Amino acid sequence: MNTPANIPSPTGAYKARSMYDQPGYAKQYDKTRYQDDPGKARRDEQTRQAISETLTRLPDVKQLLDLPCGTGRLSGMLVDAGYDYTGADLSPSMLEVSRDKWRDKPAAKFVQADGEALPFADASFDAVLTVRFLNLVPSEPRRRILMEMRRVSRRWLVIASGYFRKHDYILPTLAPIVPGFAKRVRDNRVLHEDLKAAGWREAFWVPYKSRGILSTTKMIAVFEK
Repeated sequence: MNTPANIPSPTGAYKARSMYDQPGYAKQYDKTRYQDDPGKARRDEQTRQAISETLTRLPDVKQLLDLPCGTGRLSGMLVDAGYDYTGADLSPSMLEVSRDKWRDKPAAKFVQADGEALPFADASFDAVLTVRFLNLVPSEPRRRILMEMRRVSRRWLVIASGYFRKHDYILPTLAPIVPGFAKRVRDNRVLHEDLKAAGWREAFWVPYKSRGILSTTKMIAVFEK
């Protein structure tokens, strides 16, 4: 694996850089994050289906980077779908769980990597997938991560983010009166600014998980270079 020259040094510490590598946390996370109650399992399956549908809409995608891959939540599904899959994560303990979980799938490759300084050559992947991560990272390091994602991707970036909800776009006037809504709308706007600054442009959206008039429809976002 060739590491490109002139990769910027990572920025300082922030919560998402260390929270997933606490002793024993990775195994506990894998056991309980999406499977400890039927509601979580159902929402996980809805997200997985939406991601799968989104990826099938992208032409000529074979090499896929899953960043961060965590404990391999999507790894088996993506390998089985025929992608040349690489899962990357900063946390050794999360990667250890991933490798153990998918040891019967040798096509699943796992690499320890810092999103701010990825150890991959330019245009190594047809697409980069990132799930519920960018909303955990402050704006400055997030821009660096998005620039690195753009460098290693030939064209596509697929994002599932806690900020991407349909109502944040169609009901912005509610922001001042709905608890938590204003912050999400504001953070959503900053994330879009970071994407633009990193050179990504919006391609299309895939809505999923609508549960009624007053509930949230989540969105998978696709950006391109």
